[in-house]
Amino acid sequence: MAYCVNTAIHGATHFSWDDAPVNRVLVGLSCNFPFSVEQLPNSATRLQGKQLPDFFALGGCNAVNDRFRDLVERFEPGIHLFHPITLKEKDGTKIESQYYIFCARQALDFVLITQSGLEWRDNGRDYPPHTIIHTGNWETHHPSHKKSRAASERKHGILKSTEERGFSVYWPRQLKVSGPAISGKHLWTGDRVSGMDLWVSDDFFAAIEKARIKYLTSSHYGFETNEPWVAEVEM
Repeated sequence: MAYCVNTAIHGATHFSWDDAPVNRVLVGLSCNFPFSVEQLPNSATRLQGKQLPDFFALGGCNAVNDRFRDLVERFEPGIHLFHPITLKEKDGTKIESQYYIFCARQALDFVLITQSGLEWRDNGRDYPPHTIIHTGNWETHHPSHKKSRAASERKHGILKSTEERGFSVYWPRQLKVSGPAISGKHLWTGDRVSGMDLWVSDDFFAAIEKARIKYLTSSHYGFETNEPWVAEVEM
């Protein structure tokens, strides 16, 4: 199983890059394309707020601290990118805590397009066809998780009541992923599908929650099947 994670929007953490290179890259939470560290900024200054979460979005990239880095290195040592950056307060004072730009350096094809009911879209001759997984009412957690939509339904029965009154219910949907494709992996991004997302294993997500890493949330949950990912089927 797998979680697609995102950063919670938090108004108390606003920084701006001081030295963004002309040829800078935007890695978001993660990306699947090659780049050099010379294309990444090295310093940012706070614009407002006081908090310093463990993981937050920063100007097209991200900033993560040693708590997150230590957790990643415990699961997959030496695989992923951690580019050191300097954070400063509004008055220019250096923040002592060490932060990094993080990028997962494993790109996998694993989302089962057909089983998930997704479609490829053609944007015209200037862009390759693509599929979008970010629209739709997907389950966000394992059904046994207290934050899952399944747990909410067990508690409140809203969908069951809706169906009993004769309405069609298509929520929540289940995003299907290939178990063989992600076996043994803990952090990765997509290859031809979901290439700018950060995905983590159930074990790593549980470790995030146990360590109380702030602020990472789950946007999609991938339900694992035994199907391999076959390009001729999925594309």
